[in-house]
Amino acid sequence: MVQLTEPHAEELVQRLQLVLYRRAVLDECDASFASDLVDRLVSAGPGTSLDVAQWARVERILGRAGDPAEADALVEMVS
Repeated sequence: MVQLTEPHAEELVQRLQLVLYRRAVLDECDASFASDLVDRLVSAGPGTSLDVAQWARVERILGRAGDPAEADALVEMVS
């Protein structure tokens, strides 16, 4: 289980929004998941928890859409 703190939740929202902006790299299911997660993080904020499968999906989405080093930096920062 990963529990996000305020700066990590904000960073994740920004990165997912950027990925959603470049929607061409996401399939419909991943776009929907990312959009729902952004909504959840914005409304719930810090303390939001993601299970292992959800976090793995976030890593995959971020890694597929951008620079792998950037996605790894986010994972290290949030973990």
